[in-house]
Amino acid sequence: MSAAKKWKVKPDSDQWAVRVGGDQAGPLPTKKARPGLIRVESKSINSESENGAKTTPCLIERDPRALNAHVQIEFSNIFGEADDAHSLQCTWRISSRVFTCCQRTCYQCWSALCACPVSMAYGIVFGATAVAHVWSLTPAWRFFDTCVIDPLRSFARLCCIQMCLTWCEALGGMLRSFKILNNVAPGIKKKEKVVTFGDKVKFRTIPARYEPTEAEILAQRKLSISRAKMPSMRR
Repeated sequence: MSAAKKWKVKPDSDQWAVRVGGDQAGPLPTKKARPGLIRVESKSINSESENGAKTTPCLIERDPRALNAHVQIEFSNIFGEADDAHSLQCTWRISSRVFTCCQRTCYQCWSALCACPVSMAYGIVFGATAVAHVWSLTPAWRFFDTCVIDPLRSFARLCCIQMCLTWCEALGGMLRSFKILNNVAPGIKKKEKVVTFGDKVKFRTIPARYEPTEAEILAQRKLSISRAKMPSMRR
């Protein structure tokens, strides 16, 4: 009996392997899948497949657009005990389970009774709303915007420009006639400016330097020579 028949494995399969150090052969041990959470890709309600056909709504994530994220009806969102007032652990645990069971059962019963009629009613309402918008309201609004609002907008812009321009020109001409004078009104004393030493130094006038002429220079030299030649007078 061959090893392939013994292990009931085909020699060409991936599980066939020859063990080193002998003629024994057998299938490779397979690893067990590690337990873990299964990742489910969420799809929107109106998602489309590759061929363009609409798929069924996702049963895992039923609010992909977070329309009712504000609805929080869990036990921890409604009840809460203060730090100084705790009931028994069994009481708190049983209360949580009873509340959750009653809430889910009531919601499932009421949704089973009301979901189909309400869905049908709102389907009719939103279908009529879509028909009204597509075939009535949007064309009427486009017609009104083109034939009424655009001409009125152009006329109002023209009127505003002409009125503002006229008023601005009139106001400018009126203000142009005013003159600003430095005279003080009667009955009000003119404030005298205090002149400090720094102002005097800052605004002082320096006289121009006097330069003698050539004739004055020659006369000054002759006078000095004559004085040098005269004998000194003694008492």
